Amino acid sequence: MVSVTVPGGDTAAAVEGLCVSTAYTATVAAINAAGQGPDSFASDPAAPSPASVPDAPVITGVRARHLKLIVEWSPPALDGGKHLTGYTLIATEGGNTVQVSPGPNDIQATITGLVDGTTYALTLVATNRVGASTPALGSGIPVGTYKAGQPESLTATPGSEGDINVSWSPPVDDGGSAVKAYLIIYQHVVPTHHGHRWDPAPGASAVKVRVDGSMTAYTITGLDPANAFWMVKVAAVTSKGKATIASTSTPVGATTGLQSDAVALDPATLEALVSYTGGILVWADPPPAQAASLSVGQVLVGGPSTLTPNGLLRRVAGVSDDGQSLTVTTNPANLGEAFSNLSLANAANPSTAVRGVMSRGIVHRSCRAPPHIRSLRPGLAGTARRKVSSPNCAPSGHGSRGP
Repeated sequence: MVSVTVPGGDTAAAVEGLCVSTAYTATVAAINAAGQGPDSFASDPAAPSPASVPDAPVITGVRARHLKLIVEWSPPALDGGKHLTGYTLIATEGGNTVQVSPGPNDIQATITGLVDGTTYALTLVATNRVGASTPALGSGIPVGTYKAGQPESLTATPGSEGDINVSWSPPVDDGGSAVKAYLIIYQHVVPTHHGHRWDPAPGASAVKVRVDGSMTAYTITGLDPANAFWMVKVAAVTSKGKATIASTSTPVGATTGLQSDAVALDPATLEALVSYTGGILVWADPPPAQAASLSVGQVLVGGPSTLTPNGLLRRVAGVSDDGQSLTVTTNPANLGEAFSNLSLANAANPSTAVRGVMSRGIVHRSCRAPPHIRSLRPGLAGTARRKVSSPNCAPSGHGSRGP
């Protein structure tokens, strides 16, 4: 019997030291602070195969630079049962080739000594002790500096003083030239008659603010009118000029208010939680004053904390205190139940978080039902043990992935 132990969050494991062509069954048992639980039912028998060459890697990006190419890739999905020993990356043009040999843990390499304006065919293979994979293919043309890509992860959210907080990440590709500045552009917009899009407000001009290239956040102040909606854009500026513009997917308003029955839980109140499972919040006695004042019907809004990593948006269904702990039972709530004049803009995949009242999230200001913010329960703490059983045999030295 061979046994391996993996972290509690894992749902797969590799079992090494097995015999090729010998059938094995596998069982799994969970482990927590109290000990190891019962084994699962045994899997169907599976026999390890002989080690093979790895799967092909995948070239995920090629960035052009002066006289060189920067190539990025994803590792093979399967290593063939043997650890990778390295990669071979080749750039070919006519009868000329340039080769580099990245290490087994590398996911990026630079090919130098190339000619600007020339198209190079790229091949990348992964190797293990058995041999080389099928090549991954790509191409690239070295050039001098060029315009940077757009800033990443752009968000625009209401501030606490009638302003808008804007944040972003630098472009993935700066075009070979450092970002000298960012240009922040914002404009007052109004919905069209049918509400399908937003257009510049009559007489409204775009306002442009230039900030240093080291900055990744800016607060827009002095908005007039204060209760209007604004489209926000950000572009990086390099020696090649203004780059591609990143824009919020929907406008953002500078003001957001809580509904009368909503409560924004303080960070200290959330960190004092001793348990949060299945919508039930528990504080040890004596609970924080804010928790002690909660009542049925209130909507709770909270930011990320140790036990609420994705924030909190719940309606109180019951409150009880047994002298040792305060227990608050809740049901899901939606944004419309918690906020008035809600407007939160995000350029990419929206996520939930709270800053002050609420800072990152989904823009929703329409006749549709507001979306829910889900508080995800933390994963199973502890570890899991996988056991593989087979008739006795001498290990062949070949590894195998568990069934």
